[in-house]
Amino acid sequence: MSEEHKTTEPRADRRRWITGVIAALGGTSVLALAASYLRSPTGRFERTVRIGEVDEIFRDRPTRMITVDEETIALVRDPATASITALSMQCTHAGCPLEYHAKKFHCHCHGGTFDLQGQPTAGPPKRSLRTYTVVVVGPTLFLRMGTPNGRTS
Repeated sequence: MSEEHKTTEPRADRRRWITGVIAALGGTSVLALAASYLRSPTGRFERTVRIGEVDEIFRDRPTRMITVDEETIALVRDPATASITALSMQCTHAGCPLEYHAKKFHCHCHGGTFDLQGQPTAGPPKRSLRTYTVVVVGPTLFLRMGTPNGRTS
């Protein structure tokens, strides 16, 4: 009886080892697949960032600059519709930082300008500014980071 037990034990160990390897590989594949679905087209993981109360953000002006993840973002509220747009403050021509004045975004590197919707209006830029998805829940404004060119409000 002990001889019979010895002959089946190596097979059981090998079967257990193979099952463990297959399970580990399967688990790794599932994790990789899940991660690919969580990533945005930019390769960054999406996350939602609470910015603050809408009325406080736009209390004294319709345009506000904020910094999220070391990136400057312009929040622009249209007074007529109350819709909010979140724009990257990085020029699409050469990546230079933009400045806001006279109701436009200006790039001092090559003279590019953008309107309050992020559309190029002068200079070498041909592409619109990157936008972030804006979500307003009750009185609170959130930004979805890692979702380029999405707009919701």
